[in-house]
Amino acid sequence: MHTGARQEEVIDHRLTDREWAEEWKHLDHLLNCIMDMVEKTRRSLTMMKKKKKKRKRKKNSAADTQYI
Repeated sequence: MHTGARQEEVIDHRLTDREWAEEWKHLDHLLNCIMDMVEKTRRSLTMMKKKKKKRKRKKNSAADTQYI
């Protein structure tokens, strides 16, 4: 009796110690890249916040001098 389901080939996905070491090396590199991107984004956000505060202070200062 044929149900239309094809028979799957069994594949051995176990890795050798050398292959695991290579996988961990790639993962370590990937995680370091992600951490670098997060750090750069954090620095950019900090700079943007500082510039926004500076513009706001400048705007408020200009508004204060109008009434003098």
